[in-house]
Amino acid sequence: MTMRREMVSMQPNLALEGELPHVIDEWQDVPRIWDAVRRRVDETGNQCGQYLLTGSSTVDKSKIGHSGAGRIAKVHMRPMSLYESGTSDGRISLKDLFEGKFETSQVQTDLRDIARFICAGGWPVALGRNDDIAGDLPAQYLDATFSVSAPRCGLDPYETRKVAGSLARNLGKTLTYRVLYADVYAEEPPRDADNSALRQRLLPFNNFFKDQYFIEEQSGWDAPVKSRSRVRSKPKHTFADPSLPASLLAMTPERLLFERQLFGNLFEELCLRDIRVYTSAMGFTPDPEVRYYSDADGLEIDIVIELPD
Repeated sequence: MTMRREMVSMQPNLALEGELPHVIDEWQDVPRIWDAVRRRVDETGNQCGQYLLTGSSTVDKSKIGHSGAGRIAKVHMRPMSLYESGTSDGRISLKDLFEGKFETSQVQTDLRDIARFICAGGWPVALGRNDDIAGDLPAQYLDATFSVSAPRCGLDPYETRKVAGSLARNLGKTLTYRVLYADVYAEEPPRDADNSALRQRLLPFNNFFKDQYFIEEQSGWDAPVKSRSRVRSKPKHTFADPSLPASLLAMTPERLLFERQLFGNLFEELCLRDIRVYTSAMGFTPDPEVRYYSDADGLEIDIVIELPD
């Protein structure tokens, strides 16, 4: 694999050889592939569906010469929703709700099932597996992230895991760098440490998690009217899949049933994941925004979906 990457680095067109449509996985390891694909698309008169560039992390944009506009469309692939995994019957359509169509429907779901959905996550490889094996998959992903991906980006594996654990313990909260520092390092920040110094210490971890599609920020929604209440719009750190914080906190479906508050927080993560999948499937460009609302008077809304129009 290393030899193949070195050859493609010297001559990116080698990655384009093969029958069409052609998948190039982890293309971000050789960013020049992007420009090679863009040129090939131009040569074929912008024929659609020739190449699929897939990657598990973001690319260094400084190494790409062209934006790809008009040639390459971007799709954010997330773990499977409950509908995609066959758990939800899809009876209620998010798109229909925006068009004013809604029919009530009673659904009975056992809390044990919801706990299993949370801990197993939306990973395709978990389909059909028993709970023990399905629960091991997020742990394996986490180990690879901390032991392989983090050092590759110049981060300490142990410290990276500590930051991830802190984000998991503070689900649904808007964290400051001062609070995060105290939680990660089990001590109050130095008195002479201002916010910029703490930010410089912890920001690389935050950027790493976003680049690895590990976390997603949920921004606050500002109502388009003047309000007497001060709106809190600091972004929340949420996870790409609820199984990740569940694994970081050593949760099993059985144990989760006795952790009422955590159960609620992880259930919200489950809903966020699915809502993000469903909004991205609505066909808007750009994708609808999934936000939250909170103001100084204590009014809170967990999820606000804002379409581009």
